[in-house]
Amino acid sequence: MGILKLFDVDKELLRWMDNMRFRFGSAQVIQQVRDKWAEENLFNLFLYPFLFDLDDKMFLLITEVHNRMAQRYLAAHGRQAELVQGQRMANIDAYSEQQVRTDVSPEWPLISSSLVDVMRASNPYLVMSVRRSSLVQDVMDTLLGDRAGMTRVRFPLKVRFVEGGEDGVDMGGVQKEMYSLVMPQLLAPERGLFVYADDHNNGYLWPNAASSHSLADFEAVGALLGMAFTNGILIDSTTAPLAPLLVSQLAFSHRPLNTTKMPLDALMAYVATSFPELTAGLQLLLDWDESTQGSVEDVFCRAFEVSATGVGTVPLIPNGENIGVTGANRQHYVRRYLEYIGYEHVQAQISAVRRGFMQAADGIVFRTLRPRDLVKWLCNNEYDTIDVDELEQSATYDDEYTEDHVVVKRFWRVVRGMSQNQLRQLLAFVTASDRLPFGGFNCITFVVQRNGPDSDRLPTALTCFGRLLLPAYSTDEKMQQQLAIAISNYSGFGLV
Repeated sequence: MGILKLFDVDKELLRWMDNMRFRFGSAQVIQQVRDKWAEENLFNLFLYPFLFDLDDKMFLLITEVHNRMAQRYLAAHGRQAELVQGQRMANIDAYSEQQVRTDVSPEWPLISSSLVDVMRASNPYLVMSVRRSSLVQDVMDTLLGDRAGMTRVRFPLKVRFVEGGEDGVDMGGVQKEMYSLVMPQLLAPERGLFVYADDHNNGYLWPNAASSHSLADFEAVGALLGMAFTNGILIDSTTAPLAPLLVSQLAFSHRPLNTTKMPLDALMAYVATSFPELTAGLQLLLDWDESTQGSVEDVFCRAFEVSATGVGTVPLIPNGENIGVTGANRQHYVRRYLEYIGYEHVQAQISAVRRGFMQAADGIVFRTLRPRDLVKWLCNNEYDTIDVDELEQSATYDDEYTEDHVVVKRFWRVVRGMSQNQLRQLLAFVTASDRLPFGGFNCITFVVQRNGPDSDRLPTALTCFGRLLLPAYSTDEKMQQQLAIAISNYSGFGLV
């Protein structure tokens, strides 16, 4: 954790949260915090975010989220207690409400008639009840429907699959499963929200300017990404292959670039992260040698205009459709082309995604992230190497198993013989994610629990709780065979 080892992270974070309340709180809160800070050293880590690397920030995010969850939980229970007390004082109960004549309107709101609102106010979570058969619809309905999900996107997330007999309790695994399923479906070009950034239907996804969807739908996509961030759910480029140029604009520190002052090669490199084929073609135009290959105007036959999906042909400069691209003005043409495609074309959709993301993710740690930090988090297609020794050190045991048990030792011998791909399958089987969580092995839940004597049953998992239910296999060969079958074939959540 680098420099964080030298500090009491919880204390520093809480002090900084007080500082945020000092800046934006009521007069009474301001005075309380001012008095408190007057007695303490005013130095705080969060004044110097450049001290933290990305791993530090992810660790701090976990700490901040836990503090926020605790506050939400206590506040929800406080509201519930107030409602119950208020009901008792007003002598409102189910029996007395039934006695109220239908032709008489009571002078007080009846709690039972607003049961849904009462339950929502006292619930410390955003609960998504979804069906696998209509996953995207259910998720979007939760956020944009009459359940006011967008007002609760900063609450801790809980997910329930409500069909097919899945009764898993979401302790982190169920929400990871939902994200791994819903994001590819939601972002698929055939759904209409996004299109591929290049012309070969692969690579990164970019907002669709011609989409029939409202900007509220793009905002919901941003909120889903922000909820993943604040709930510590890793999303990689295979689950949500969003263009880095889009992701970098989600950062709090992002400011509209003054592209007119950027060197052309820097602007080209920036846009190339998301549009490699486009920029390769434009670079060819810039590198064209008119002395040996012919004039730019005759060979390329281009005007100062661009054909963009959903808007047709757009002039890049006034009267651009009548101005040809030549060797003398090609740099101006390339600059305007990059500015339009990378920033101007879908700015409304990008702004909507950013609004949703900020609504869900905004917080102390989020504001320390640079654009490249978010790109590394969301556009990373590299897997961390799974170190079996570290995984074993982080594991715990239950139901007769201990680290010295013969079956447990057999299990780790077999695991050490697995390839990295098999280790990722094992991790996904137990935790619902084939990647390490934020914070690495220190933040993983991996419990090996006895599940009966030696038998031909396959291992199972309580993915919701990060538990591997392992029969006491009698040989290494049987352990290896049964594990290989189990980790290669699994889906769904259940309680055994």
